[in-house]
Amino acid sequence: MANLAVSLVIHLTDVERGWMRYPAVRGANGRIRPGYAMVGKEVIRFERFSYQLRTCEGKKTKYEPLGTDALKAAAALEQKESTLEATSAWLSC
Repeated sequence: MANLAVSLVIHLTDVERGWMRYPAVRGANGRIRPGYAMVGKEVIRFERFSYQLRTCEGKKTKYEPLGTDALKAAAALEQKESTLEATSAWLSC
């Protein structure tokens, strides 16, 4: 069976390190917290960022830009997850 995974990351420019990607943070209610990312063990808010879908297909990692809207990013993540679930179910047959 193929290794299929998807996650939501925040893409931003870090003054010290340049362009970086960090995992997006969900709130207690399960929604994406706009502008918040997990950096190490800390949750940090960023002003200038964009969301990206990180998709791993086997050993290949692909990034799909989504913009800055947290609601649209969450909807795209759910859609991609359901597509990958259907694909993995089809591949396992």
